[in-house]
Amino acid sequence: MEIRKTMCLILTLSLLIVSGAGVKAYTGTGPIRIDSNSDFVNIASSGNGTIENPWIIEGLDINGAGYGYCIYVGNTTDCFVIQNNYLHDAYAGNCDYMYYANAGITLYNVENGAVVGNEIDSNFCFGILLYDSSGNVIQENNVTNIESIRNTIREE
Repeated sequence: MEIRKTMCLILTLSLLIVSGAGVKAYTGTGPIRIDSNSDFVNIASSGNGTIENPWIIEGLDINGAGYGYCIYVGNTTDCFVIQNNYLHDAYAGNCDYMYYANAGITLYNVENGAVVGNEIDSNFCFGILLYDSSGNVIQENNVTNIESIRNTIREE
């Protein structure tokens, strides 16, 4: 299992380096909620969750107002990448409720994920929240204007 996690992370980072940076154009959409590996098929723009071909979620402009998250991923072990998105204004009340933590990205009980190169702005409590998760990569995200005094990236 540890070899699978390591290979997933190495391959994911390799794919991100090859894709490079460019002018970012976003497609507007509502918040995304993934509660299991099977939910990726209806949401990801490409991939199949394997080490060689991780699920990709990219190029989205997500306003989380009224939802408490922009992207929530929970209870997954498939390889995936959340990259080059604009995630903003997540707010739905109290910062202490795990499933609606007012975060740009919430990873709950997640393995084999990568969160890379996202613009995360004006979320009420957190930029990126990891809870009960392991084997994930968080890299080169720009987190700004967090409205509460809590941490920008929080791991529990």
